[in-house]
Amino acid sequence: MYGFVEEALNAYVLSLPDGKEKLDLIRREANVTHTAVNFHHAYSDEHTLNMVVSAAKVLGIDAEECLSQIGFFQVGVLVEKGYLPLVQSLGDNFYELLLHLDSMHLNIVNAYPSMKGPSFKPHRQKDGSLLLHYYSSRMGIYPYAIALLKDIAKKVYSLDIELKHVKKKGQDHDHDVFHIFMGPEGYGEKEYFDSEKAHAISGQLTFGPSMVDSVFPWHISFDRTFTITSVGPRLKERLPAGGVGQPFFRLMRVVRPDIRGLGFDSLLESFDHSPLLVQACAVPPGSDASTAPPSGCPFAAAAARTTGSATTPKPNQTRRRRGNSVSQSTSAGSSSTSSSSSNSDTAEANKNKSAQGSGVNDDTALPGVFPDDGGKDPISGITILKDGLFLKGELVFSPEHDAMLFLCIPTISSLEEMEKLDICLEDIPIHSNGRELVISTAHQSATVLMAQTLQNTTASLDKAMEDLDKEKERVDGLLHSILPTQVAQALKAGEIPEPEHYEAVSILFSDIVSFTKISSSVPVREVMDMLNELFSKFDALCTKHGVYKVETIGDAYMVASGLPKADPRHADVIAAFAVEMVAAAETVISPMDGEPINIRVGMHSGRIMAGVVGRERPRYCLFGDTVNVASRMESTGVGGAVQVSYAFIKALPNKDDWNILKRGTVPVKGKGEMKTFFVLGRAGSSMQLAPPDASDYESEAQTPRIAFGHAGSDPRSPASYGFMPQPQHQQQPVPASPAPQARQLPPPPKPDTMFEVVVHGSDIDIKLPYVPSSMTLGELMLEIHPEGTRDNADSDYRFYLDDMHEGMLLPRLTVEQLYASLVTNKVIESGSRQLSLYAETRTCLKHPFATPRIQTRAPSIPNIAVAPSNEFI
Repeated sequence: MYGFVEEALNAYVLSLPDGKEKLDLIRREANVTHTAVNFHHAYSDEHTLNMVVSAAKVLGIDAEECLSQIGFFQVGVLVEKGYLPLVQSLGDNFYELLLHLDSMHLNIVNAYPSMKGPSFKPHRQKDGSLLLHYYSSRMGIYPYAIALLKDIAKKVYSLDIELKHVKKKGQDHDHDVFHIFMGPEGYGEKEYFDSEKAHAISGQLTFGPSMVDSVFPWHISFDRTFTITSVGPRLKERLPAGGVGQPFFRLMRVVRPDIRGLGFDSLLESFDHSPLLVQACAVPPGSDASTAPPSGCPFAAAAARTTGSATTPKPNQTRRRRGNSVSQSTSAGSSSTSSSSSNSDTAEANKNKSAQGSGVNDDTALPGVFPDDGGKDPISGITILKDGLFLKGELVFSPEHDAMLFLCIPTISSLEEMEKLDICLEDIPIHSNGRELVISTAHQSATVLMAQTLQNTTASLDKAMEDLDKEKERVDGLLHSILPTQVAQALKAGEIPEPEHYEAVSILFSDIVSFTKISSSVPVREVMDMLNELFSKFDALCTKHGVYKVETIGDAYMVASGLPKADPRHADVIAAFAVEMVAAAETVISPMDGEPINIRVGMHSGRIMAGVVGRERPRYCLFGDTVNVASRMESTGVGGAVQVSYAFIKALPNKDDWNILKRGTVPVKGKGEMKTFFVLGRAGSSMQLAPPDASDYESEAQTPRIAFGHAGSDPRSPASYGFMPQPQHQQQPVPASPAPQARQLPPPPKPDTMFEVVVHGSDIDIKLPYVPSSMTLGELMLEIHPEGTRDNADSDYRFYLDDMHEGMLLPRLTVEQLYASLVTNKVIESGSRQLSLYAETRTCLKHPFATPRIQTRAPSIPNIAVAPSNEFI
């Protein structure tokens, strides 16, 4: 089908609420990539049916309803394309339009060579109703045709019709039949269809055979036995043996209308003064027309089976050539229905009629459909006429000669076909408008081809513009992801924005602990995959918290808060980001050892300058001492912790909102000794980081190395669990040969403190009286879970602080760290050595100390040193 059907579908869908979104869904459902429909392009029936079925599925209607809606919207599409005058020219009333629809399709089919148009055959009934026979090569398309006819009657003729589908194609019928009920206005004011047509005699005029041959050079007549009695000279020279005296249906195949089964009188009653389209069994150009039908003739075999052997050939006649006048023998060999004279052809016709038997019943059926048709409906639709000589004209009854006269001319679809059939313009009578029709058909085909090319070009241009807009949006999105919005807009406008000064900004740096070891131990591709996974999680957190990602260099990740738009809560926002950042890193597995990634995070607050550096490859850079100090906070930090400066602590809107541990002082290059702190998490939140172990301060990845002494007495410091960083003296300038300094070693390990831990399972309780403070929760789970292994103890099973399982304790926490966190948050009293843990219900516990659980519900307490189970399991 051509694109006008899909355009009507689009118009219907776009008229619905959220039509554009629904149309996109339909195209995706149909797996269609194009967005613009070409009105003049021939799409396959499978494509159009797929669009209809997909539309019905998306819209929640059946296919018949969808076809009906397409038919109702089709008229609007045709009017938009300028076809309304053509439709209106088909008749002054609806009945005349139905009569002339086939003629319209036959004329436009040359401009649309892939067209398979329907055919309409209307029959008015005595009760004023109308039976419309609808022929189509496609099954199930009738809902579209019904809706289209109703809409044309309403919009073009202001006529309301009632249409019933009385016969369906495929249900013991070869075509559809519609019963139409409408008022007299549907037939026009002159109701002459039920009355006898009165033919006024304007005068006395008799044509001789030569005149008839000259005016109608392609005519053919036949009598009541359907024997050919007269043939025009242009047609005669193309028919085997001249055609006269042979059965009409041996040499002619009626393409339209369907006259199967009709006798002569029935044909006269129904089709007198009606259009007729036939295909002639013509002799190829250059052959002798006086011989019998050649073996290549499409009707030869059928004719032999229907009427017997061919008639005895006539004497050779001179074939007309371009530029020659009509020969006398041709004129003499043709008889006129307007003349009372006869000639040798008429005599031969009468002789043949007598040979076949003169008595033919009025209702004698035609010889039937040619076997070449396979018994199929000859009017299954209107397509381009090719590979043969087709004649189109009017069937007229001559009462003087009791014969039917078919006044016709060849129907030609292209100039190339004229050349192939050896027909020139002078072969077509001037009065028939045939010459103009040939020229206009060629011009129409060229115009439609140009329109199709133009529409294809326009569609390609629209697609290119759409792709360009999408690419522009993608580039803009990429530009805005690496530059602030106002900077990106300035660069797009060709401007370099001026540097800006920010008074209060927080800067964050992070890197991966032991990244150098990881990158040197595994393939580069695995390192890249790990960084991509890690940084993708960080990018999502940037969007969540509204902080600005400045850049990444290797494994380092830099973030700023408070720019490019000032924010008085910049420190609070980036602190929340940092805590989630550390927890998110633990969900990424190192390709070196399969352990969770451990990162260091450092933050500092202060003033900075920000601006664009470079023109060919511009970068948005931050300058100032604040950036340097933030970087030192990260480099001197501890894995799995967030180290901040005192300036950052002061920048927090409310320090009491955060769990903060004082680390002490650390030497910072260019700054000397600086007081630093660890941010563990927001007070009362389930997202908490564990206080760093003393061993973490001595990690080989730490710079500088820090020696530890005895803990202080600060209740919020790590003193409660036995360690506290002591400042290392800043290295002083020394002479060229400095005296070696003794390295201060850490004190001997502190003996473990024993805790009593009660683990509550789903149905048992396990009371463990002696649990060392250095044991991690993952190791503890390994002791009481019968299926636990070193591979799954830290990943598959978790402890919680209450039986609601609202927060999850990190497996790497030691019992001592958990105890310190609970004391810090005043969950338990300092000095208590009893801890309660809750295992998740799916965990199967087993231990000699297990006892049946007493079903008591623990009070709700804040979750300390935990991570949400839905995010970090």
